[in-house]
Amino acid sequence: MAQTDALYESLTGAENLTFFAKMQGVPHAQITKQMAYAANVVNLQPALKQPVKDYSGGMKRRLSLAIALISQPQLLILDEPTVGIDPELRQQIWYELHRLADQGVAIILTTHVMADAEEADTLLMIRNGTAIAQGTPAQLKADYQTDSIEAVFLAAGGSKMRIEALINRILKEMLRDKRTLALMFIAPLFIMTLIFFFFNPIRTPRLIWQFMVLIRH
Repeated sequence: MAQTDALYESLTGAENLTFFAKMQGVPHAQITKQMAYAANVVNLQPALKQPVKDYSGGMKRRLSLAIALISQPQLLILDEPTVGIDPELRQQIWYELHRLADQGVAIILTTHVMADAEEADTLLMIRNGTAIAQGTPAQLKADYQTDSIEAVFLAAGGSKMRIEALINRILKEMLRDKRTLALMFIAPLFIMTLIFFFFNPIRTPRLIWQFMVLIRH
């Protein structure tokens, strides 16, 4: 499910579901049953016979989610699925996503809605293209001593930026002043310790390599 709805607006909701069900390989005999299931999850049954061009923005998001669910895939990739959806329906959608996850379906979901992030089993927070925190919602809130995921995001992003600025400042001072050459035997251990403690493991090797290149020069 993409962030931008990709629907045929001249067709009805039911016709869109039928088309995408066939595209996803749903057997013809199961399309009606699967359509009823997917439409029920997003509460769209009354509007299935209407042209999509008459749908509101929220209804189009619901239809897009129904299309993602109609073939009952084992991997669901959802980009901001609850944007524009009312709170009651959002709860119903998350109930179904949790049910699918309990049945073994893998769900990858991107969102900027912190209430949705709270529903995940595992979170990976990204800021400016860099991973800044990872773990369960409960674990992250305990680690950062906060009571909300939004506060975790702000705290994690701020701490990474401060540590990165500190490392950059130390490296610049060392390279600018040749008298600090002797410290280069000790400073790498300090820098690498900071990297391992405060940066995501995926990013660590690249930072260490950059650091070693700077030391060589």
